[in-house]
This record gives sequence, C-alpha cells and structure tokens, in this order.
Amino acid sequence: RWRVEAFPNIQHMVSKVTGRLCPSSDVWAALEAVFPGGSITGCPKTATIAAIDALEKEPRRCWTGSLGFADLFTGDGQWNILIRTLEAEAQDSSWRAVVKAGGGLTIGSDPSAEVQEAKLKAARILQLAFSQGTTAVQRRGVEERLPGTDASMHVTRNGGNPRTGQAEVAQQIAVQDVAGDQHVPPRLGGLLKAFEAQRLEGRQPVRGTWTLWPAWTPAADKTRVVFIDNLDSFSLNVANALTKLGAEVLMVPGRGPTSPSVEEVLKVRPSHLVLGPGPGRPEMSPLTMAFAKMALRGLPQMPPLLGLCLGHQALGVAEGWRLSKSALGPCHGVTEEIWHHHSGLFSQLDNPARMMRYNSLVLEPPTGTSKLQVCAWDASRKLPMAIEGRDGQVYGVQFHPESAGSYQGDQILRAFLSLRRSSF
Repeated sequence: RWRVEAFPNIQHMVSKVTGRLCPSSDVWAALEAVFPGGSITGCPKTATIAAIDALEKEPRRCWTGSLGFADLFTGDGQWNILIRTLEAEAQDSSWRAVVKAGGGLTIGSDPSAEVQEAKLKAARILQLAFSQGTTAVQRRGVEERLPGTDASMHVTRNGGNPRTGQAEVAQQIAVQDVAGDQHVPPRLGGLLKAFEAQRLEGRQPVRGTWTLWPAWTPAADKTRVVFIDNLDSFSLNVANALTKLGAEVLMVPGRGPTSPSVEEVLKVRPSHLVLGPGPGRPEMSPLTMAFAKMALRGLPQMPPLLGLCLGHQALGVAEGWRLSKSALGPCHGVTEEIWHHHSGLFSQLDNPARMMRYNSLVLEPPTGTSKLQVCAWDASRKLPMAIEGRDGQVYGVQFHPESAGSYQGDQILRAFLSLRRSSF
C-alpha cells in the first residue's frame, strides 16, 4: 500500500510493507536489513554504498542512521531514517551544531537547484531549533556546511513554503482522485493505472517464496526460477513479483567472490532462468554473460531465459550486438510507451504498453542475420526495448516489468513463466 503525504516544504510517497519473519531471524535482523534506506543511498544501493565508502573514506555517523524505540512488552516499535537532521556536540563551554540535508540525485539533476533544495529542507530545522532569521542562527554559532547564502534564507514567518500556494496545491494533488480525469496526461494516466493494479494485486496472497543461494528446497510441483542478482536495488522487487505468480525463486549472486559457476547453478535444475538488472555493463557480470551465451547456443540443459535491463543487454552483447549510450539520452524512472507486434511475451498486452525504464545504454541490432530479433521499441520507434530468440525460449526486455509504474508488467512475467521445455 502506498500514499502521498504532503507537508509545507516537501512531499513524500509512503509505502506500507508487511511480511513474516523467517524462523531463523528475529526482529532486530529485520530492522537491520532495511537500512540504509534507498532514499539515503540512492539506486543501485549496494554499488552506491561502495562508491560512497571509496570517496568519503569515513562513516557518515548519525546522518544515515535511525532513531526509534521498541516496546518489549507489546512488540510495538517505531523507527525513522535520519534525514534533515541537526547533530549537536558539546565543545568546551559551548555547543556546535551541524544541520545536514540533501536530496536524491539523478542523471538530470541541476547542481545549483540541488543545493537550493537542500537549503530549503534544512530551513525548517533551523527555524525550530534557533527561532526565526539569520541573526538568531549566527548568534548561536551554527556552522552552515552548504555553499552560498545562509540556509535560513527560505524560512517564512508562518512556517510554510515561500512558494505561494505550493503546499496547498500539493495537498490537493495528494488526495485528488484523477484516475478518471480525461485531462490527465498519458504518462500520468499510465502511472495511475499501474498503481491501481498494484494496489489490487497487493491484496492477493503470495503463493511462492524466494531464497538466497545456496539453500533451496523447492516443492516438486512449483515453478523453480533461478534469478541472477547483479546488485540492483530492484532485485528483490523482481523476486517478489515472481513469487506472487507462484514461483519458487533462488537468488544467486551474479558478481563477486560468492558467485557460483554455471555448472553449480544448473545442478539445482531450474525450470526458468532470469538474468537480473544491475549497474554498469553486462560484462561486469561473468555469470550473466555465460548464461546469455549458453542460451543463444540452444543447449538442451538450458531452461527458458528472460533478461531484464542489464540481462537484456547481456543477450545482445553475447550475440555480438553493439551496446552504447542512447542517442536520445538516459531515461531513469520514467514510464514510456512501448510499441510491439504482439508476439511472444507481448501477445496479451495493450499496444502501446506503458513500462518503467531505467537505462542509459541501448542495444544496436546488426544489419545481417542474428539469432535474436527486436520485438518492441520505444515511442520514437528507434530504440530496441525488447528482443526475442527465434526458438521462443529466450527473451530480453530493457524496461522493468516488476515496477509499480509498469502497467501489465506482471503479464510479461506470467507469460514467461508459462514457457516450458520438453526436457523439464
């Protein structure tokens, strides 16, 4: 479940997540697993944390921690993520305070606008802690860590947003039902349809489970999916989407020292194989590239294979297609029209479909013959958004079908899980 909460200076999309603890875990293990949050690290989380460690070379202290409480008698607890935080330290006979604030950076971020946004977020804390105005802030010796003018410059006397009426408009947007409005832009309309479908789907019980490599004992009558995890922040979203369709999913590390060999993975006899998304290029995941090459050779031990985003790119690279930066620029977190010819996994979808994209690299098909063919394109009809093998057992999609913004994305996954090999 999700909702939009509007405040004077900010808007938040809030999700409600429920789950069951594994027998071997306790509540503290569950709490630890959700930190640091994606709103702090960005996506992909694992790769971003590694980059932060390499660049900053010191811990971020309270800025990315959490404050909360646990009631050991009732089992209740509330925990937050420390953002827009004032951290104070006693120094001799005085106090020194630092207000930390930031924002989510994307490929299209404007540096000066990001600085101003951070100041706006810090302004409310300055107002609450040190009253109104620049003079009050300076008198108490607050060190402003942002370049430019004083962080309190955005504070208004009524505590609201200095941009006239913005808080009121945000509140209206948060509660207005625009699903049936004919004046809604197509992109927003597609998102609303996808969100509504996700909301209804969330009411259905989860039929499968996912497990981390190597422990796996799937039921004999279940669809057994091996998912190659390439360190994407959405990996578990994909796994969860597959379990909702009844699959038993084994999460296999695709990078790093714990990544198994192809032979070890095939020993568990998966019924389906999914090459997951991830940062960088597909060559950074040797296991993904190995499976992509095997799938294109049509080896009998290979189950039906689906490549998602980076996994889709791996199939093209394995076939010798060129992978380069998109001529139309990066497309991150945007729902776009996907045009297709109703073949394979797209046979039951609207045309155009609307899917969520997170990519800056695109495949370029060769002019000669190939074991793969393009079966879907972006709105410009220039960029390949999906490919399929000529044997009907290998597919790749550049977008994220598991995303809440991908309307009918679950139908692509369902169609893939319906594929069967005679040897299985």
